[in-house]
Amino acid sequence: MRKILGIDIGATNLRVYIERGKHTFSKREKADFSDPPSSIIRKISVMVGDEERFDAVGIAIAGFVSSKRGLILKMPNAGVGKIRISELIKKEFKTDKVWLMNDAVAAVYGEWQFPGRKGKDIVYLTFSTGIGGAAILDGNIVAGKEGNSHEVGHIVIDADGRVECGCGARGHWEAYCSGKGLLSYFKYFTNREETSAENIFALASSGDNTYVKFVENAIRMNSAGIASVINIYAPEMLVIGGSVALNNWENYILPSVKEARNKIILSMAKVERSALGDYASAYGAAKLAASSL
Repeated sequence: MRKILGIDIGATNLRVYIERGKHTFSKREKADFSDPPSSIIRKISVMVGDEERFDAVGIAIAGFVSSKRGLILKMPNAGVGKIRISELIKKEFKTDKVWLMNDAVAAVYGEWQFPGRKGKDIVYLTFSTGIGGAAILDGNIVAGKEGNSHEVGHIVIDADGRVECGCGARGHWEAYCSGKGLLSYFKYFTNREETSAENIFALASSGDNTYVKFVENAIRMNSAGIASVINIYAPEMLVIGGSVALNNWENYILPSVKEARNKIILSMAKVERSALGDYASAYGAAKLAASSL
């Protein structure tokens, strides 16, 4: 019986997914990048519990990676630089069969497994701390040489570059419309601080005029990013996940999709909510690792 581990290292949370035959296990904990990388590995090990050896391990990273070299290059929203993550995981879990990928690549593969999706050209978008995306076209994952050809969160939607992105550049989609970006954009828009995207949407829903106007503007900005992705990839299906999207589907994502329709050059993709929710990347990482055996 094969035993597979999927690990999702996000800017805010760590998630694990274990598949042992027909039995599965999943768990989430908060991520803390203030300590050395070895402490993250130890925390993942504790989350996994008594399990030690795995037939394969898939690692999904919310940032830039070198899949071939087993490196995290940069996680802008976590303030993390270069880490030889594959080596650390191989040592901890006593296996050489480790596959490293961007978190959206893992998620798109996981979502693609679901009934009615396999065989279709599909794009996955995640709205969480940042914005990520990945595509499967003609049955193949579009990843590029290092595994970073799908960094759609860094599409420029504001040529004036009014807000700085976590990567250091300006005008990027995730600098305005992600969980972290909404806070930066709100500060620019209102000259006021906010503590969470959740609070912004709650106050907008309550009718606070400042928040209503801001969310309306954020939806316009978001629609430009969504339309750009559909125009570039021309997918049959667009699957959207991530905590910011899933928690604000009716008041943020659907209005953004509706407005994006006016910016599409060909046909509009069918838009669906993530079937895997918070565990899309951990699940997909496990499935991709298993597919390589």
